[in-house]
Amino acid sequence: MFAIEPVINLTQHEPTPDQKAIIHNWVDLSDAEKAYIKKNLTFRPQEVTKYVIIGRAAMLATLAKEKGAKYAHIGGAPYLMAHLEDCLKQAGIVPLYSLTERVTEEKMVNGEVTKTSVFKCAGFYAVE
Repeated sequence: MFAIEPVINLTQHEPTPDQKAIIHNWVDLSDAEKAYIKKNLTFRPQEVTKYVIIGRAAMLATLAKEKGAKYAHIGGAPYLMAHLEDCLKQAGIVPLYSLTERVTEEKMVNGEVTKTSVFKCAGFYAVE
């Protein structure tokens, strides 16, 4: 499934080591393409309109198609995700969401306990 097919990362963050352990075929993106993705995922308040959102979703899906992706790891503004899912599906690309598990780690230093919550990738959900 998506562990061997080409997967494009359409999020603002690099895949984590946990995500890379699950998906081995991430699409190579240039720095310019990564910047393009971030630009299209970031909205100023006045840009949050139906036409801008749909346009950005279409541009991201076009990039994914041009890069030969079969799956796209997505995440970001909730008002964009439904449109991005639709555009990706129309392009024949399956959207993927990362499933995370919160793991609490405790450390004792000098008699004081510090708790830290770490989010670890536990898999992916394919929107088919």
